[in-house]
Amino acid sequence: MAARFLQDRGARVLQRNARVGDGELDLIVAIDGRQVVVEVKTTSAMSSGDALYHFNEDKQRQVRSLANRVGAHRVDYVGVELSASAATVRWLPGVC
Repeated sequence: MAARFLQDRGARVLQRNARVGDGELDLIVAIDGRQVVVEVKTTSAMSSGDALYHFNEDKQRQVRSLANRVGAHRVDYVGVELSASAATVRWLPGVC
Protein backbone atom coordinates (compact mmCIF):
# COMPACT_ATOMS: atom_id res chain seq x y z
CA MET A 1 0.00 0.00 0.00
CA ALA A 2 2.85 2.40 0.85
CA ALA A 3 4.66 1.65 -2.41
CA ARG A 4 1.50 2.25 -4.44
CA PHE A 5 0.86 5.49 -2.55
CA LEU A 6 4.35 6.76 -3.42
CA GLN A 7 4.10 5.58 -7.04
CA ASP A 8 0.86 7.51 -7.42
CA ARG A 9 2.88 10.59 -6.42
CA GLY A 10 5.66 10.04 -8.93
CA ALA A 11 8.11 7.78 -7.08
CA ARG A 12 9.68 4.80 -8.79
CA VAL A 13 10.18 1.75 -6.57
CA LEU A 14 13.73 0.44 -6.88
CA GLN A 15 13.73 -2.21 -4.14
CA ARG A 16 11.41 -3.66 -1.52
CA ASN A 17 12.68 -5.24 1.71
CA ALA A 18 16.28 -4.55 0.71
CA ARG A 19 18.86 -6.42 2.79
CA VAL A 20 21.80 -4.22 3.79
CA GLY A 21 24.34 -6.09 5.88
CA ASP A 22 22.36 -7.48 8.79
CA GLY A 23 19.61 -4.86 8.42
CA GLU A 24 16.66 -4.31 6.12
CA LEU A 25 15.20 -1.26 4.41
CA ASP A 26 11.47 -1.36 3.71
CA LEU A 27 11.59 0.55 0.41
CA ILE A 28 14.19 2.24 -1.74
CA VAL A 29 12.58 4.57 -4.25
CA ALA A 30 13.63 7.22 -6.74
CA ILE A 31 11.95 10.60 -6.31
CA ASP A 32 12.94 13.46 -8.63
CA GLY A 33 15.99 11.48 -9.68
CA ARG A 34 17.23 10.98 -6.12
CA GLN A 35 17.43 7.76 -4.17
CA VAL A 36 15.25 7.80 -1.05
CA VAL A 37 14.88 5.19 1.68
CA VAL A 38 11.34 4.82 3.04
CA GLU A 39 10.57 3.36 6.43
CA VAL A 40 7.03 1.96 6.51
CA LYS A 41 4.98 1.23 9.61
CA THR A 42 1.46 -0.15 9.62
CA THR A 43 -0.82 -0.04 12.63
CA SER A 44 -4.46 -0.75 13.23
CA ALA A 45 -6.86 1.86 14.51
CA MET A 46 -7.21 -0.30 17.62
CA SER A 47 -3.48 -0.26 18.43
CA SER A 48 -1.90 2.19 20.78
CA GLY A 49 -0.79 5.44 19.24
CA ASP A 50 0.08 6.85 15.88
CA ALA A 51 2.25 4.79 13.52
CA LEU A 52 4.87 7.55 13.72
CA TYR A 53 5.29 6.79 17.42
CA HIS A 54 6.95 3.51 16.47
CA PHE A 55 9.68 5.29 14.46
CA ASN A 56 11.63 6.33 17.54
CA GLU A 57 15.15 7.81 17.72
CA ASP A 58 16.89 4.42 17.89
CA LYS A 59 15.05 3.16 14.82
CA GLN A 60 15.75 6.44 13.01
CA ARG A 61 19.49 6.09 13.70
CA GLN A 62 19.46 2.50 12.45
CA VAL A 63 17.59 3.37 9.24
CA ARG A 64 19.77 6.45 8.60
CA SER A 65 22.91 4.32 8.98
CA LEU A 66 21.60 1.76 6.49
CA ALA A 67 20.46 4.53 4.15
CA ASN A 68 23.97 5.99 4.18
CA ARG A 69 25.36 2.58 3.20
CA VAL A 70 23.20 2.52 0.06
CA GLY A 71 23.88 6.16 -0.83
CA ALA A 72 20.35 7.42 -0.24
CA HIS A 73 19.74 11.14 -0.38
CA ARG A 74 17.21 11.12 2.47
CA VAL A 75 14.92 8.99 4.63
CA ASP A 76 11.15 9.33 4.38
CA TYR A 77 8.50 7.77 6.57
CA VAL A 78 5.14 6.35 5.54
CA GLY A 79 2.66 5.45 8.24
CA VAL A 80 -0.36 3.35 7.34
CA GLU A 81 -3.26 3.10 9.77
CA LEU A 82 -5.84 0.43 9.04
CA SER A 83 -9.38 0.53 10.35
CA ALA A 84 -12.39 -1.66 9.65
CA SER A 85 -13.56 0.65 6.87
CA ALA A 86 -10.51 2.49 5.54
CA ALA A 87 -6.77 2.94 5.37
CA THR A 88 -5.07 6.23 6.11
CA VAL A 89 -1.61 6.81 4.65
CA ARG A 90 0.64 9.58 5.90
CA TRP A 91 3.93 10.44 4.16
CA LEU A 92 6.59 12.47 5.95
CA PRO A 93 9.55 13.28 3.67
CA GLY A 94 13.01 13.81 5.13
CA VAL A 95 12.33 12.66 8.68
CA CYS A 96 15.94 11.81 9.45
